[in-house]
Amino acid sequence: MRDSLKEYIDYYVEGDRVVFTALFHSKRGFCCGNKCKHCPYIPKYIKNTTTMDIEMLKVLKEQAEFLEKNQDSLPSAEKIEKAMDLYNKINELISNIDIKEIEQE
Repeated sequence: MRDSLKEYIDYYVEGDRVVFTALFHSKRGFCCGNKCKHCPYIPKYIKNTTTMDIEMLKVLKEQAEFLEKNQDSLPSAEKIEKAMDLYNKINELISNIDIKEIEQE
């Protein structure tokens, strides 16, 4: 599995840690319950939860597919810009989930 993971799509490196993206977690299909930084599930961090913001994940999937298809042809600066756009969308997803959780309480 490690060989099939794509940097900037499935994970990124933050210091000495590998951080998995919301897109990676969504591909698994359920929450692992390990309090992951980009957990896309609602409610967060509840093991085996499968509910998530599907519309935002569709956008993330489209962006990830674009990056994956074009990663070899994109210049390094453009790759980083596209990756940052993807992570901004992931952060937006996480923020929206936090707001929904607060509204439900």
